Amino acid sequence: MREKIVVPDASTASVFSNMRPRHLLLELVARESTLQALADKVRMPLNLAHYHIARMLELGLVEVTREVPRSGRAIKHYRATARSFFVPAHLELRSPGKELAVELRASLDAHHDPKAGTLYFVDETSTPRMRRMQRPAGAAVAVEYWRQLTLTKEEAHLFASELKALFTRFEGRSHGRTKSYLAYCALAQTPTQRTRAKS
Repeated sequence: MREKIVVPDASTASVFSNMRPRHLLLELVARESTLQALADKVRMPLNLAHYHIARMLELGLVEVTREVPRSGRAIKHYRATARSFFVPAHLELRSPGKELAVELRASLDAHHDPKAGTLYFVDETSTPRMRRMQRPAGAAVAVEYWRQLTLTKEEAHLFASELKALFTRFEGRSHGRTKSYLAYCALAQTPTQRTRAKS
């Protein structure tokens, strides 16, 4: 297995713009797998997983590592051809983040509840606030928090570091769990603040 492959063309890059084949490929970076085990792991129909794997074999992203004989057709084991794949910006059809954002928004909207919503108000310091009102206890977990923070550069770095640590901690608990959740956090200096800082 190579350490890194730089994606050479748009056809290969298209694999990474689609969540399903991308998920299959990254599973094969993590571990060798049979097609059936891989399809079960990512909860994908076997025929669809077969289609994506066959295409990735042609593109050189996946390889057959071994075949286990059995009556009838041998069972093939697959593995990604590299530990990481770099897609140059000019070959990206769309940002993976945008695709995940659409999925996250759809998931949040699917958990719509008339008692849930967003409360807009001004606090005691005259600062505009938004508070996402939560669903009743026992409902499926789907939360959304928005905060406008005033931070120093050092505090922003600390905040980002603590977010990363939180994600890492819960990723460690993911193995063997049955329910899948999509989590997203972002921190960025607002455009008005960037403009003010330059002037």
